[in-house]
Amino acid sequence: MGTLVNEMTGTQLREIRQQLETFGWIDKRTALEICDCDRLGARIWDLRHDPVDPMNIETVMETKQNRFGHPVRYATYRLVREEATA
Repeated sequence: MGTLVNEMTGTQLREIRQQLETFGWIDKRTALEICDCDRLGARIWDLRHDPVDPMNIETVMETKQNRFGHPVRYATYRLVREEATA
């Protein structure tokens, strides 16, 4: 995964990569649950720019109502899978 800043960042990158490869998506809540990552956008940037194995990840902005009924926007990151050519 290229050069890693520290061990925790490396662990977060591995777990986020695994989530994306297994399920195809991740959001901030999921990142907090699986690897205690509070800077998901930064880790996505790292995965997109990995010099050894970069990932093609798209950002999808979603809107949801919070517990007070107000609309909030958040990012969901989705792995763009390559189409198999026959």
